[in-house]
Amino acid sequence: SEDVAITNPLRISSQPQSRIRYKALMKEQQIRINTSYPLTLAVSISSLIHRYQSQLLKAFGH
Repeated sequence: SEDVAITNPLRISSQPQSRIRYKALMKEQQIRINTSYPLTLAVSISSLIHRYQSQLLKAFGH
């Protein structure tokens, strides 16, 4: 019944308890995305910079 509650919004709206739990779950996922995504982005950018830094230095002959 948990799976049905998550996949069927209409059923959730008829069950206040399930709707509250669903909203809490969504908020929790959103927080997880908001905290992990910028970190992942920063890591990938810094790794790109490190990867190309040596090539850039060679190209400019410093």
